[in-house]
Amino acid sequence: MTNDGVNKKPNIVLFASVTSLLLLLLLVGIFFFHRADKTGTYAAKAHETYDVSGISASNIPDDLSAMVLNSMDPWESGDFDEYTGEKIDHRRRLRLKEYIVARNEKYIVKLSEGFTFSVFEYDPSGAFLKSDDYINGEIIALSPQTATFCVSIRRDEDEKKLSPGQWGRFIRELDIMLLY
Repeated sequence: MTNDGVNKKPNIVLFASVTSLLLLLLLVGIFFFHRADKTGTYAAKAHETYDVSGISASNIPDDLSAMVLNSMDPWESGDFDEYTGEKIDHRRRLRLKEYIVARNEKYIVKLSEGFTFSVFEYDPSGAFLKSDDYINGEIIALSPQTATFCVSIRRDEDEKKLSPGQWGRFIRELDIMLLY
């Protein structure tokens, strides 16, 4: 108690509670913004785009070439760690078996709606540089120091309902191309 008869302890408790709440909200906000940068789930990242409507494996414009990836041959079950670029087990995602030599600065993603490409870039020594996510029509602008890159693909919704054997049944029906 102070001389004026007011108890100061409740003010200290209130201050500590408000401060803890604000700190918690800040940490939650940082988590969601960080995840948005890595997955595109909470906020769309701005990538340059290209109109890919009308493009298919049998209808590629004369000024473009394409890697058509809609068979199981180039894929294996798994993904890459978004922070280290190392191969990881993931039964509900696919990754390319081989790394792609970066012969172009830019690649255009042609991918069925509801799926996301994750691109993992490596320097000439094989050291991991960065990863980023892309959807249909977005342009992959590789870093100048990128020598090779690899790709994984994931389903945006209901991924947990997807078993490894299901990819083989419907991958041929998907648009999966890298245009350059």
